[in-house]
Amino acid sequence: MSCEWEQIKAKGEAPSGRSGHTFSVVGTKAFLFGGCGDAKDGTPQAFNDLHVLDFTTPDNIKWVEEFQVEGEAPAPRARHTSTLLPDGRILIFGGLDRRKRFNDVYILDTKNRNWSKPEIEGEAPVPRAHHSATLVGNQILIYGGYSGHGK
Repeated sequence: MSCEWEQIKAKGEAPSGRSGHTFSVVGTKAFLFGGCGDAKDGTPQAFNDLHVLDFTTPDNIKWVEEFQVEGEAPAPRARHTSTLLPDGRILIFGGLDRRKRFNDVYILDTKNRNWSKPEIEGEAPVPRAHHSATLVGNQILIYGGYSGHGK
């Protein structure tokens, strides 16, 4: 291990420039979801697109052109969290768009290529963005963030 940064040159069309997105690695693929940036006409917007970077072969790293996913994707958002579950699914929580913050939960099944919105029992945390989330045992711990009300 060299412990040095190296800029890779991935083949294919990269997603548009953005911030506030998540990038989750599952096996030899990385899943980029959401974020915010400029639309083609230059106006700022939040995204709910999904892009996949395939690094199965180290000398042929590429953006996957056609990664079709079934089901209803989360609303466009940025500053959300994505938590990798032990079975390779990715759980999306919270975030914000230009008008509101979210406290919803979506799961991306990376093997079966579908989105789902699970039924969650109990009281949901207040809508938030800029938070952290991590898997602890079989629970997801959500910490901090900003609700937009000085909290």
